[in-house]
Amino acid sequence: MSQHSQNTDQSSRQQKPEHTTQAAAQRHQGSPQIARPTTNEPTAWCAYWQAQNQPWRTEPEIDAERQRYLSERRSITPDIERGVYPFKSEKLKRADVEWLLATHEGGKGPIDWRDEKQQTRKGLDFRGANFCNANLMNLPLTRLRGGLKLDEWINATEEQRRAATVSIKKTALFEAHLEGADLIGAHLEGDGLSWAHLEGADLTGAHLEKALLGEAHLERVYLNEAYLEEADLAGAHLEGTALGKAHLEGANLSWAHLEGANLAGAHLEGANLFGAHLEGANLSWAHLEGANLSWAHLEEARLVGASLEGTQLSDIILGNKMHIGPQTADVRWSTTNLAVIDWSQVTTLGDEKMAQQVKTSYGKIKDGKMYLDEYRAAVRANRQLAVALQAQGLNEEAAHFAYRAQLMQRVVLRRFVYLPGRSLFQRVRAFGSFIFSWFLDILAGYGYHPAKTLLWYLLMIGGFATAYTVFGHLPPFPDAVVFSFMSFHGRGFFPSLAGETNLHNPLVVLAAAEAVTGLFIEISFIATFTQRFFGK
Repeated sequence: MSQHSQNTDQSSRQQKPEHTTQAAAQRHQGSPQIARPTTNEPTAWCAYWQAQNQPWRTEPEIDAERQRYLSERRSITPDIERGVYPFKSEKLKRADVEWLLATHEGGKGPIDWRDEKQQTRKGLDFRGANFCNANLMNLPLTRLRGGLKLDEWINATEEQRRAATVSIKKTALFEAHLEGADLIGAHLEGDGLSWAHLEGADLTGAHLEKALLGEAHLERVYLNEAYLEEADLAGAHLEGTALGKAHLEGANLSWAHLEGANLAGAHLEGANLFGAHLEGANLSWAHLEGANLSWAHLEEARLVGASLEGTQLSDIILGNKMHIGPQTADVRWSTTNLAVIDWSQVTTLGDEKMAQQVKTSYGKIKDGKMYLDEYRAAVRANRQLAVALQAQGLNEEAAHFAYRAQLMQRVVLRRFVYLPGRSLFQRVRAFGSFIFSWFLDILAGYGYHPAKTLLWYLLMIGGFATAYTVFGHLPPFPDAVVFSFMSFHGRGFFPSLAGETNLHNPLVVLAAAEAVTGLFIEISFIATFTQRFFGK
């Protein structure tokens, strides 16, 4: 346990400031009466603070002289332009922080984040302060100010930014409460922030290289463009966190909770995301080269334009309970091994689901052009994935997504017909293409469903055999069936009707109709067979 450098024996005999004593008495009426310790014995002070209902305090209280000094510093009015702050360049220890928290805002004490009414209170202003090597474990540092606000940061000079940055290098912050803290640009390299509570904090551009953030609560934290290279975020709670363009190269994010997090453009090269929860996360244009995503959850995540070259994807979970996968338009699969993924868990890509939504993620009703653009993205996503799977010999899986691409393309053609600003010729051509596409789907599933062609073949043989029995008065079996087979393959007139001269005979008319229909089905069957089994 760290001890205050000044003579605490003397401080224990000196009278505590009146406002602190009165505030403590008002807050802790009814608390067990324990005599104020007269030594620096840590156990005695811990018991005393517990009795005062301040369990986060562990240090002997600073002496009166130090209290007066810190009070004077606290009264300084901050000035960003001149780089003036209450505790700028002041080396603060845990005992100092404890006293400042206890006497914050005239004795109100630290902010309780669980109380919504207190969330608007201003925290301690530690801009420019030095906490290096301090022990701040389990301290309630809610809404601490350790940097400029985002609008201030943007308009400030580099010198002004440095002046406002708090130094917390090698500081122990285990289980510390920093909810709503403002630490833009703070240097927290190698800091122990495991189990810390930083919900809603602003850490934009903060330096957290090799920081220990395991199991830390970072929900809704702003970490845009933050430096987290090789940081340990194992099991950390990052739900809804903004990590846009953050540097997470080599970071450990195994089993981290990143549901709904914004990782657009983030650098995750070589990061360990084993078992990470990325459901609904935005990984658009993120760099995931060489990252480990084994056992990770990517249900409905957005991977648009992400780089996945060499990424480990074994046993990854891509589909939710409805078998909807992530958005993958323009993903760079390259050398990623797709064979280790169980593609049966994904029947629909997230791009397709997104296109089918009536409203945008912001609740706005989509217009025709937006619908068209999103369906085109869905076409592109399915085709790109099909090509990547085909290249790795995963023909069955590739066929599924290639078929989904054709379905999406048909929707594009249909919506194009109704899109404003198109000529009549363009609309007619699009409508014709739509009808032809619909016919190919029904007849052969665009060549990916041979069973459809076989089913139509059997239905035609059976249907025309029935017609020959009803209208041609042929015996059902074997005559009508045999005659149907012969007609289907273009030989209906021979030899059974070789002497027939009356072309108005129902058998002749039906045989001719079956021969024409059979021609289309045979062509479709050959094309389907070639597409399905030879990949041509």
